[in-house]
Amino acid sequence: MRPIGILTEDFELSYDLIRLLKRRGLPFKSLDFRDPIPADVGVVITGQGEAARIGHPKVVEAGKDRDAVIVDAIQLMTGKETVRMLIVGVDPGEKRIGFAIVADGTMLEAKQLRTVGEVEETLDIVIERYTAKNVLVRIGHGAPTVRNRIVNVALGRGLRVEIADETSTTRKVDLPDVEAAITIAGLPGVTIDSALRVSPSKGELKHIKKRSRTGSDGEITISTTLARRVAMGELTLDEAISIMRGGQD
Repeated sequence: MRPIGILTEDFELSYDLIRLLKRRGLPFKSLDFRDPIPADVGVVITGQGEAARIGHPKVVEAGKDRDAVIVDAIQLMTGKETVRMLIVGVDPGEKRIGFAIVADGTMLEAKQLRTVGEVEETLDIVIERYTAKNVLVRIGHGAPTVRNRIVNVALGRGLRVEIADETSTTRKVDLPDVEAAITIAGLPGVTIDSALRVSPSKGELKHIKKRSRTGSDGEITISTTLARRVAMGELTLDEAISIMRGGQD
């Protein structure tokens, strides 16, 4: 892939783009308005209102969504209207969920989500944003309740689903779940054809109850019934703590 040029006087934008491009392993060059743009640069990302100053046929102005502008830049540079294989890598977790999008071997987006509901919303955005011949959702095998709920969400949208062994995917980085999702996207997986049973284990419920004590500074331990509702996505942990404070269950 030809390098992406970063040409802007917005220091914050430049910093964000460099960080995201490095994380994705995409080639880039930091440019200066005083110098000519190298011939090998395939597309230039710049700030709002700066495009008119740039003499290059392919320029994208960045908005608040830094991930989106990188996706737009890659699509403009490669001219791909249709992605052959779009893989969504998911690292399921009780507190945080890693989410990564890989298109034809190029990592386009990677982010951290908090709930299965956010995964559901993001999958809808992905399906709408990309024109892909094949879409595969590959999910790590950990956190069974969250994992199975995500499997069922993806199957409900008619998507291909695989579960991959995510052993040793967690690394000591700033966002380990995001990095794990990127790794999971490239792992071999086992195909899942039908919805999975969602049934929180005793261990999961115990862990949620422990989190409720931490989240309430030791004042509240939610009931097993509320812990199960949290595990099933019917309540957030904060909502369960509030119910417990009110003497309800």
